[in-house]
Amino acid sequence: MRCRTSYSVPEVELTARLTEAIYNSIPKNAVPVHINISWDGLLILCISSNGIEHIHQAEITDIEMERHVLRYLKLFRDVEKVLALPSLTTCQGLIEPISNIITTPIPRFLGDRGHIIFIPSRSLNKFPFSALTLDEQPIFLTKDISMCPSLASLQYLTEKPRSFKGGVGVVFNDDSDGYPLNISASASIGIARQFDTAPLPTSVISHADFTQLYEASDVMFIATHGKQHPKSAWKSSLVLQPPFRVLDLSRLHSQIALAVFEACVSGLGEETVGNDMLGFSHTVLSSGALAFLGALWSVSDEASALLMVYFFRALKKSKGSVSIARC
Repeated sequence: MRCRTSYSVPEVELTARLTEAIYNSIPKNAVPVHINISWDGLLILCISSNGIEHIHQAEITDIEMERHVLRYLKLFRDVEKVLALPSLTTCQGLIEPISNIITTPIPRFLGDRGHIIFIPSRSLNKFPFSALTLDEQPIFLTKDISMCPSLASLQYLTEKPRSFKGGVGVVFNDDSDGYPLNISASASIGIARQFDTAPLPTSVISHADFTQLYEASDVMFIATHGKQHPKSAWKSSLVLQPPFRVLDLSRLHSQIALAVFEACVSGLGEETVGNDMLGFSHTVLSSGALAFLGALWSVSDEASALLMVYFFRALKKSKGSVSIARC
């Protein structure tokens, strides 16, 4: 990988204009890392409240990057076929070249920041950035990691700071469609009890009920199946009665602090012509939410339920004193 020395790239000027409005809103302990990759090469911008602090360029194309990403993602998307998780050694071997491209060249700008916000483009929108390494260890062990679908979304989010007050809406799948999520259903009921709220099963909650709960809650937790539409991200849906589509969610308005979709492929979307993302993650944030948590592939009922139990336990203990990313 060779680094270019010239920074006279049109994308830099364009990005500077796009992000100028958000510089003053970026927390001192955070660094947004904007990753723009195309057939012409890689451009990484490290941004702070002072502006663009660092520009890194490399001669790797979007096709080469996509090959690296797909090799890594294939480990987890093929789990159902091989009936076993890949070994740690295998994961480390495939994550190393991606880390060498993204985090290894910019350690000085990541090392003294507690919260890293990755803003990717193209195939990287489907990549779990917490899996990257920094100083030869997984980055999530020392940093809070978030991903934002676009610079436009980051600007919107930083302009609307909100705090978690404790009102949680819980919706869980009760086997109404013949595909049980027994562990997640039990975990959902337990989470609802933690926050003194009544969990609602997918077999009885209507679109009107869901809309009211979504727009009134501080945190929304949905444990059900997710279905990715093969032709249109607008038609990707959550299993309710009837299914709740991305298109339906785009019509809602909320001041929600966090939306958690414990549902397969709920974090995926498709790239638009303007290098933005269309899918549940972008639509949730556009509807007014401050943060979104979803899945990039098909997930295990047991593992995701356990993750949610620990996550909401940390959120409950925090009482708004730490960030959602830290929880």
